[in-house]
Amino acid sequence: PMLHAGASAVILPGFEPRAFLGALATYGCTYTGGVPAMYRMLLEQKDLLGTLSFPKLKSLSMGSAVVGKDLLDGVESAFGVAAIESYGLTEAGTVVTVNDLKPFRPDTVGRPIEGTRVEIRAANESGVGEVWVQGPTVMQGYLEAPDLTKEAIIDGWLRTGDLGRFDAAGHLQLVGRSRNMIVTEGGKNIYPEDVESAFEDLGDCEENCVFAADYVWPRRSMTDEKLHALEKVACPGDGACGGQFTANTMATAFEALGISVMGSAGPPALDPARREV
Repeated sequence: PMLHAGASAVILPGFEPRAFLGALATYGCTYTGGVPAMYRMLLEQKDLLGTLSFPKLKSLSMGSAVVGKDLLDGVESAFGVAAIESYGLTEAGTVVTVNDLKPFRPDTVGRPIEGTRVEIRAANESGVGEVWVQGPTVMQGYLEAPDLTKEAIIDGWLRTGDLGRFDAAGHLQLVGRSRNMIVTEGGKNIYPEDVESAFEDLGDCEENCVFAADYVWPRRSMTDEKLHALEKVACPGDGACGGQFTANTMATAFEALGISVMGSAGPPALDPARREV
C-alpha cells in the first residue's frame, strides 16, 4: 500500500544493526518493521542510539514471533514512536491483524484488517482453537504442491496451524502453534511460546528456546515429553553472570504458568547458559 501511494524504499544488502540505524536516520525513514530478534540487537547499540535522531519516524512494526512487553517498551523509549505489533503469515499476504495503538493491548495481536475474516475453529473449553483466515490476500495455493494446498486451503479458508482465541473486545490472542504443543509427563499441555514469553520478562534473559526433548530424542513420542529450556544469559560488563536470572527466578516463572519444576541447573556460567526444567 505504501509503494502504491508513492512511497520510496531504502533497501539494504542485509541486516546489520548499526548500518540499519544509520540508514534509518540518514534517509529520514518514516516507517520500518522487523522481527523481535532484530529489535533486540538494535537496542544493544546504546552508543549509536544516543547520537542519532529519527525526527521523521512515525511508527515501527514487529511480528513473526512472541513480543514481550519489555521489548515493546524498550523500542518505544529508544525511538520515541509507537511500536505496532501485528500478526500474519506469507500464505495470507503477510498481515492478518494489527494491534490498536490507543489504548495499546500488549496481550493481543489486534483485530483483523479490513476485508479479512478470522475464525477460531474446534475451540476447547478455554476458547482456544485453530486460527482460520479468509480474504482477498489469501494465497491460491503452494506452487506445484497440490497435496499441501489441499491440506492448507479448504473452501477458500486458510488453516494457519496457529492456536488462539478472541477476547470480549474482538482482539485475537495467540497461544502457540498446534504442532508445537508439548504434552508433559504429568499430562499437562504446554505451549512453548507461553514459557518463552515468561522468560522474555526476566531481566537477564537475552534469547531462549523451549522444546520437548523426548520428542526429538530418544523416543520421539507425542506424549510424556520432558520440557527443556535453553537460554542465552546476559552478563554485565565485568563478565560476572548471575543477577536476577537464577534457578529460583526460573522456578517462579514456570510456577506462574502452572508448570511443575522438575529440576534446574546451577547458576549460569560465563558462556551462554543451558537450563533444563
